[in-house]
Amino acid sequence: MNSLKWLVLLAVVSVCSAPPLRADEKGNEHPWNVSLQVGKLDTEGNEDVDDAYLATVLVGYNLGHLFTLEGSLTIIPEITGNYYDDYSSGSPVKINRLQAATGKTETWAMGAAADMLYHFAPWKRVDPYMSVGYGILKYSEDLGANDGLEATPRVGIGLLYHLNDALAFRSDFRYFLTGTPEKSYSNSKLEIGINWTFGAGIRAKRDTFNGPETWT
Repeated sequence: MNSLKWLVLLAVVSVCSAPPLRADEKGNEHPWNVSLQVGKLDTEGNEDVDDAYLATVLVGYNLGHLFTLEGSLTIIPEITGNYYDDYSSGSPVKINRLQAATGKTETWAMGAAADMLYHFAPWKRVDPYMSVGYGILKYSEDLGANDGLEATPRVGIGLLYHLNDALAFRSDFRYFLTGTPEKSYSNSKLEIGINWTFGAGIRAKRDTFNGPETWT
């Protein structure tokens, strides 16, 4: 949760310090964008699977200044089992939860999701936002939830740092649920990467960042 606290603090500072928007700004001229990210999945301690690294590709479409509709695909190439101590024999014995449930010590997963992003400072150099969405996660092994397929409702916060009209650094934190309605788990992921806006172009000289039509 320390990562979430720092991200929230950075977002607040960014909103307060970012330069003002210009009245003639038109931020939806180039609505399509794509992002590539890498990050880490943080699972709940009593799940069958442990924390793991992941990669995500996201495609977004700006619905005016404030909202972005975004779809994403995530791959988690290697997930190991989570361990717990079994005291049934009198002394602790390490048990692999995943192996006990599926007979395998490793699995992998793919996920897809759709999110709506709300931008607090659209087209400023520093652009914090929040998101809400819904996704699915499919494990290669059946973890007891619809043959390995799990629903993942989610909320999150993020930050875009624009280097120019086309290119930006991006960081996202998302909290989501996995499992079944009868037995759900709390998960989160922290990701960093780059964002590219199609058709925006890159100009070498500028006065200040105020949106796609303010470059000089």
